[in-house]
Amino acid sequence: MLNKANDIVGQILLVVFFVLMGGVPLAVLTLGVINSIRAVTRQGTIVLQVLAALAVWVFLTYAIAMIVIVIVFSFKYPLSTADNLKSTAVVIVGNVIYAAVGAALIYWTRRQAKLSARIGR
Repeated sequence: MLNKANDIVGQILLVVFFVLMGGVPLAVLTLGVINSIRAVTRQGTIVLQVLAALAVWVFLTYAIAMIVIVIVFSFKYPLSTADNLKSTAVVIVGNVIYAAVGAALIYWTRRQAKLSARIGR
C-alpha cells in the first residue's frame, strides 16, 4: 500500500515540477514585456534583468533534473521502501526549492515595474 501511495505522490510532484518548469519562464517573460512597454528610460535594464532571471531558471532546472536523475538511477533494484521514501523526499525538497526560487524571480521581475513607474514617470 505504501508503494502505491508513494507512486501517486511522485506523479503529482512530477506534474507540479513540469507546471513550474513552464509557468515561471512564461510569467517572467510576460512581466518583462509589460515592464518594457511601460518603461520610458530603463528598457535595457529590464531586458538584462529578464535575461538574468531566465538564465538562473535554466541553470536551476538543469541542476534539479540532474539531481533527480542521478538519485533515481543510483539505487539498486528492487527498491526497498526506504529507497522509495528517500527518492520522494528528494523530489519534494527539489520542488520546494524550485517553487521558492521561481516565486523570487517573479517577484523580482514584478518589482521592476514598480521601480520603472517610480523613476520614469
